[in-house]
Amino acid sequence: MVGLGAGVVAAAARNSLATGPRNILTTFSKSGGVVTIFTGASIAYVFTYCSAANLRERKDGWNHMWAGAATGAVLGARTKLVPAFIGWTVLCGAACGLFGWTGARFNADRKASLEQSPKGFVQEDAHQTFWEVVHRRPLSLTVEQLGEGRGINAVPIATATEAPN
Repeated sequence: MVGLGAGVVAAAARNSLATGPRNILTTFSKSGGVVTIFTGASIAYVFTYCSAANLRERKDGWNHMWAGAATGAVLGARTKLVPAFIGWTVLCGAACGLFGWTGARFNADRKASLEQSPKGFVQEDAHQTFWEVVHRRPLSLTVEQLGEGRGINAVPIATATEAPN
C-alpha cells in the first residue's frame, strides 16, 4: 500500500510538471508506469525480505541485500537492457544490504531507546524454548519453572525407588 501511494504521488507530481492538458485521468494514462514500478518494487522488496528471513530463520543484513536485489531487478527490467538490469540489481542489493548491515535504522537513538528501560539496559536470560533440543534441561530447572505435581516430582525416580527399608 505504501508503494502504491508513493507511486500515485510520484505520478501526480510528474503529471503536474508536464505540459499540455492535465486532469486526474492523465495521471494514470500518461504516468501509469510510474505507479506500476513503485508498486512492483515495494511488493518485490517486502516479499523477498520476508521469504529470506523465513527460509534462513534469521533477521540480518543479508535479507535486506536479497530484497534490494529483487527491487533492483524490478527497476532494471523497465530499461530492457541486460547491463542496466544487472547494474540496478547489484546497486540496489548493495545499498539495501549495507543499510541492513548497519542496523536498518535512519536514526541510531530509536534503537537504543527501544533496548533501554528506565533503569538501564534490559538483559533477559536466554532460555530454551519448548521446541529447541539444544540440551536437556535438568530436573531442578523443570521443577523450578513448572512446580511439583502433574506427574513432576522433585525427587528423581531412581532415588525414590531406593527409599529407606
